[in-house]
Amino acid sequence: MKHFLIDYTLVVISTAVTAFGITMVLLAEMGADPISTFLLGVLNFIPIQFGTGSQIFSLTFLVINYFISRDFFGFGSLIFSIGCGFFINLFLSADLKAVLFLQNMPDFCMAIIGIVMFGMGTGLFLFTKTGVGPLEGLMFFFSKRYNVTIKFTRMVIDGILVATGIALGGLVGLGTILCILLTGPIIEISLKVFTLMRNSK
Repeated sequence: MKHFLIDYTLVVISTAVTAFGITMVLLAEMGADPISTFLLGVLNFIPIQFGTGSQIFSLTFLVINYFISRDFFGFGSLIFSIGCGFFINLFLSADLKAVLFLQNMPDFCMAIIGIVMFGMGTGLFLFTKTGVGPLEGLMFFFSKRYNVTIKFTRMVIDGILVATGIALGGLVGLGTILCILLTGPIIEISLKVFTLMRNSK
């Protein structure tokens, strides 16, 4: 019971951290992360809130993950997928730059902080082993199927999302490129660090 409570507390924390990271990247206005680039393109044609679009996207890919392998699906997956959209809407509705005194922070620094938090939050969620995120199921599936690293698989998936987002008119910039290059490695490193921390106890 203790481990259950700890794991699901970490799921909620990781969900909030991931959503905050995504929001920071969006606020930097240097280009969005790959999923956001895709979603912003889609939202050019469907008038709904960004966080709501994120929830629909996540739930769609969770269904795909479920049919690929039920090992990639868990209750934590639902919390992470629905919760990310909820927190993103919450953070976007608040004036975070004013609340956190970020008006004078360079956009590049804001984007980097957002990417690191996005990657670490996702890594922390995967560490709980309560399920996987919407893209992480595909990431693990293709990584095992083709015997390639997690970071390489994530970079390919992100590249496809960005290309589609560009075609739909999504927000693209330096931040997008940084997300493609850094998110996969940060997730991989974070997952290893959290696992080492648990095993060292």
